Amino acid sequence: MSSSLDTPGRKLRDEQIRLAMHDNPGQAKRRAIISQVLMESEALVQTQRNLLQHEVQRRMAEELFHNLDLQVQDNVDELTQQVNEVNIHAAELKRVVATCTPFSTPTRNRVLVSPSPSTPIRSPVLSPTRPVSPLSMPILTQAGTAVTPSRPPPGTTLREEDEDKASKGDPICPGSRSPAYVVYIGNEGKHGVFYAWSTHKDIIGAFTIYKPTCHTHVICSFSNRQLAHQFYDEFLDSGVAELLAENKPTQDERFIVVEGVAPAAYKNRKSLIMDGLQFRGGVVYRYIGSIEAARSQFNKYKAQGLTQCTHARRTTF
Repeated sequence: MSSSLDTPGRKLRDEQIRLAMHDNPGQAKRRAIISQVLMESEALVQTQRNLLQHEVQRRMAEELFHNLDLQVQDNVDELTQQVNEVNIHAAELKRVVATCTPFSTPTRNRVLVSPSPSTPIRSPVLSPTRPVSPLSMPILTQAGTAVTPSRPPPGTTLREEDEDKASKGDPICPGSRSPAYVVYIGNEGKHGVFYAWSTHKDIIGAFTIYKPTCHTHVICSFSNRQLAHQFYDEFLDSGVAELLAENKPTQDERFIVVEGVAPAAYKNRKSLIMDGLQFRGGVVYRYIGSIEAARSQFNKYKAQGLTQCTHARRTTF
């Protein structure tokens, strides 16, 4: 009964259906290859995500390290300033004590007569011997006149003055510890003034060209933007930035500062900027040779009176 229906056309269609229902070995192999490629692609994407996450964590750790370094530096500078203030107050107190008239003391030739108990004695008016209050201690102005500080009566309402508003300083961007940074040596010798540590919105951060892990990079944080621009302009106008840009760093290069904060011979660019110029400008010579020979050359300039200290060393910026 079924044999009458098994025509050649029917058999061909059945064979096509069977091939369509079952995988061809070649197609199965291609599918396996495609599946393997997709799995490897997913693994590669996951690896890239992990690397990106590690890079973000590394940058956050570097910024945290730099912020801690700045915090330590700020604490040291604050302690140094407090010590200087204590020394100034101590010197002022010594001066005040030295100007006071000492009490007269009896000499050997002077005869002291004790009055009789019945004779009343009028005690002289003496100044109090307790320590002078800081509120009543006279302060000498530059003109030499003594000015006694005063404070308003109790209950007085005080209002914020314009000077108090101006003394608040420049704004500090989120993620930064200072309102301004100057990068003196950054990536590929780049330098400039920045108002943020990391880029915040449209404010480019110093981190774009400065890397804390690169020991040849030089950066300085400033308490206000005006001082940052002042120091950076001195660095540019004196020609130091141009001198460093025109010559690639070498192992045997030294620097001789004949005019600056600390005239001397220095081993490398970092010590030149941080110690010799203290982030300012100056007259600098690039010297090729040993540090001993550079110091000898500097001593010759010094003996001839050709060196000059142009600025006092600062403890805070």
